Amino acid sequence: MCREDLPPGPDVIFKKAIGMYGLINNKVKRGLTSWVSLNRIDGQKMIGVIDMLKEASAQGNIDAQFILGVLFDQGKGMKQDYAQAFKWFSKAAEQRHA
Repeated sequence: MCREDLPPGPDVIFKKAIGMYGLINNKVKRGLTSWVSLNRIDGQKMIGVIDMLKEASAQGNIDAQFILGVLFDQGKGMKQDYAQAFKWFSKAAEQRHA
């Protein structure tokens, strides 16, 4: 009888999301693109980043909750949304994230 591999934990998901975000953020920093004008591929990658951060958040990763707050607050890769930013900052704060 074989055992199935366990799904990745929240820390693994968070690290993967941050790695993908870092690649896009570096393009923005180098002036190759801007957060407002991401190409289709990078836009899709940011959707994946957000999805992974939400998944890690749902599993209790407070760093993912905080980063979601930052991304929504600053509108990086998505429409700026202060209500969503507040939601994610509050979740992180409830778990004592400073």
